[in-house]
Amino acid sequence: MKGKNPASDLSGFLHTFRQATEAAWATIRSPESLDLYLRLDDDSFWQTGTRWTGGYSDTELSVLEQEWHLSFPPDHRQFLSVLGVPDKPVFRRFYEGQERAAAFSPSFYDWQTDHAAIRAALDWPLEGLMFDVEHNRLWLQSWGLKPDTLTECEDRLRQLIAAAPQLVPIFGHRYLICPPGWNESLVLSVYQSDIIIYGANLPSYLLEELSKVLPKRTLARYRQPVDEAVLAMAALIPFWGELIS
Repeated sequence: MKGKNPASDLSGFLHTFRQATEAAWATIRSPESLDLYLRLDDDSFWQTGTRWTGGYSDTELSVLEQEWHLSFPPDHRQFLSVLGVPDKPVFRRFYEGQERAAAFSPSFYDWQTDHAAIRAALDWPLEGLMFDVEHNRLWLQSWGLKPDTLTECEDRLRQLIAAAPQLVPIFGHRYLICPPGWNESLVLSVYQSDIIIYGANLPSYLLEELSKVLPKRTLARYRQPVDEAVLAMAALIPFWGELIS
């Protein structure tokens, strides 16, 4: 975070993380069918033999930033350049109405191919907040006087989000945020106005996301707790800080 430069540690972590995850994926037993997966407890499940693709070039990342009108935080950029993305989708369980269903789904987003999923992830924060504005009477005082119509509310929120530090999707509804002056990202879980810190930094988040795959002893030295200092820093983030639980 602010005042800390993790670049050298991050490079070593990412290479160790790649070895550990690929070793775990090599031995994991994935469900033989989507029907079988529906009976498991996990909401997502990695496929046997999953490997990292090996990374994007600097040129590719710059082109993708222009295409998506965003900037990858430095630690996310390093993650993408060292690891790339998993080469197999995950099994994902979800609900269609009242019925449980399962399908293959992207895990860590491939910015070159997962266009629909990334577009949905970029739109999701505004859509989720608008759901709570409409159904749960959400409107913070700092947003100004609440407009009379939902369309005007959406326009106001769109302006506030555009002026705030970017949320860059990484996996599902997990997002990296790296305000100006910060040297590493905070990772947020964003579900409507329920926004929580899912990782005090990128390594902590990756360990949490893969916690059911990796041995508990693996990479423990890279964990950083979400302590009072992290919460205090998060609270200062323009716009999003007020929403972080």
